[in-house]
Amino acid sequence: MNTSFDSSEGYSKENIVLLSKLTQARILQAEAELSYQRMQLLYFADPSEDLQDTLEAFTDEVLQPRKTAVYELMKEGAIGAIDIEGLKEMLPMMLYVLKSKVDIKLLLAVTGVHPALVENAMDALMELIKKDM
Repeated sequence: MNTSFDSSEGYSKENIVLLSKLTQARILQAEAELSYQRMQLLYFADPSEDLQDTLEAFTDEVLQPRKTAVYELMKEGAIGAIDIEGLKEMLPMMLYVLKSKVDIKLLLAVTGVHPALVENAMDALMELIKKDM
């Protein structure tokens, strides 16, 4: 199994860099989570206020920033992977197809949403889409 990212697989150099950064950020996050679990194990074995403070500080200063770094890189990659303008152009067609294949009113009514609210929202959305076309 080839696990390398190269341009022959359709990834641009920018995407390769992004994926590399994301992989590194995930490794750092996993290492931080492992360290946190080890500290938690020590705390459970011998609870102390100092160790509790250390756990809280570690979460705030190390673990949370590493999680945030991963989420930011994931967000950056997702934004780059999605053609927003293309989706906007396809949205009316997708909604018409969805509306013809799925009884949205019934589906949402089953989940507890009032059918009249669903119908009004769908009508308003379709009107907005028609105006933009």
